[in-house]
Amino acid sequence: MMHGVQVRNFNEREAIICNKFGQPIGPVTKEKDIVGQFSRFLGTIARTYSYAPLTYKEWRKVPHKEKMWEFVLKRCLIAKDVRMSQKNMHTAGPKSFARIHEEMMNDDPNKEPPTLAQMFERTPRRIVGNKYVDTYDDTANKIEQMKNYKPSEDGSAPLDPFLATMGKEYDGHRRLFRRGVTNRLMNKVNGDGTSYMVPRELMDSLRANAEKDQLLDMRKELDEDHARKMDELEEDHARKKAELEAMRNDIDKVVEDAMQRLIEKLPAGVAREFLT
Repeated sequence: MMHGVQVRNFNEREAIICNKFGQPIGPVTKEKDIVGQFSRFLGTIARTYSYAPLTYKEWRKVPHKEKMWEFVLKRCLIAKDVRMSQKNMHTAGPKSFARIHEEMMNDDPNKEPPTLAQMFERTPRRIVGNKYVDTYDDTANKIEQMKNYKPSEDGSAPLDPFLATMGKEYDGHRRLFRRGVTNRLMNKVNGDGTSYMVPRELMDSLRANAEKDQLLDMRKELDEDHARKMDELEEDHARKKAELEAMRNDIDKVVEDAMQRLIEKLPAGVAREFLT
């Protein structure tokens, strides 16, 4: 039911990072899958509320489970029939193509985005030992065609191996990009240097933190400059004090020498009387 998200207050919201098409791709860490949690939360608010209301914290207390199960079987059987009529189905599970695209780009040494052919090879990948309801022969043949494809020199055939094998793109969503990505959106974002969309609240927070860090750095610099000047003043004061003390010692020495010479010139009786 995602109660941890449902009861989250405004200040506890997690920031979601989107790619240039507005598809959520992060953040994802080993400790916490924020974007996966976001996807599951969207599922809770998109369901039929009369079957699984969010007011129940325990599954045992949810009523009308039989009707709910009948509804699920009906919808799943339809989905299964539709799936069986399609070819080249992906095996990515709940992970979005946008996240797979981002992972492949991060794994690339040059951080280059994957081609359509590379995405097509990655998304229907089969795991040894797992059982699948559909065959992999057609997909394997098409992957092999893409690998061996060489565009014609006259430019009459598509340059992209995926488009040459699977056919051109039509209006509507783009293949291997999934929901929300259309030809119009692709044309709109092409050439844009921005690779990610960051929520405004996150940008405001980052900007505020940057300004705060800048002010702290300025304050630290002023404090260091003040401390340096105080040290210089103390050193100058100590130096002048030492010079004054040395000057006094020199004056005392001069006076003492002058008195000694004066006494030596006096008669013995006068000098004795003067000293006593």
